[in-house]
Amino acid sequence: MNLKSEESNILEGIKAIIFDLDGLLLDSESSWWKANEALLGKRGQEYTKELSRKVIGAGHKETMQMYKNMFGFEDDIDSLASERKKYMYEHLMKDMTFLDGGVELINELYSRGYPLAIATGGHSVEKVNQLLKGINLKDKFALIVSSEDLNRGKPHPDIYLHTASKLKIEPKLCLVFEDAVQGVMAGVAAGMRVIGVNKNEESRSGLRNAGAFLVEENLKDVLSKL
Repeated sequence: MNLKSEESNILEGIKAIIFDLDGLLLDSESSWWKANEALLGKRGQEYTKELSRKVIGAGHKETMQMYKNMFGFEDDIDSLASERKKYMYEHLMKDMTFLDGGVELINELYSRGYPLAIATGGHSVEKVNQLLKGINLKDKFALIVSSEDLNRGKPHPDIYLHTASKLKIEPKLCLVFEDAVQGVMAGVAAGMRVIGVNKNEESRSGLRNAGAFLVEENLKDVLSKL
């Protein structure tokens, strides 16, 4: 493989760029962990690293369905998802930070004229706009899409296909940034080029196996190759 050639072609033929949010731009990993701990702990179950690997990157509904299947919870999916989000925001709003390189990468791509979008399984559109407004990035994005407004979340491709349709750009001309295997699977299934970004070496291996075009440790490394 000619890695230099691959890197130089990151943006070749790309007409729009779509970002995941949690774990990619937003440093929310610890908040989601605490939320899952609280949700499961209340019902006598433990949130483990093994379980985390199964659900990370999946949509709310898909994650809650997994929990119901695994543990036999009687609560309905919507109430479980609402409870988990409540716990998550209690932690996130105390210490909200964006991951290194994210703001710089967004500004660079925006300056080059690419339409930018966020496709998230973790938040409502209203909440994403609130988060972005807090760091002066809201105006950089042409579109925000949440899987809450769709029938299926990641790893299904629906959210990325819907985003491309709203942008009026063919899926094959879209570039996706993702940090989780479920998200990479969704982007690949949508027929898009996907770049995987994760600080964890084991996770990066999973992103490669899921079909990511390029995998990096952080967004600064991606920015340096544009």
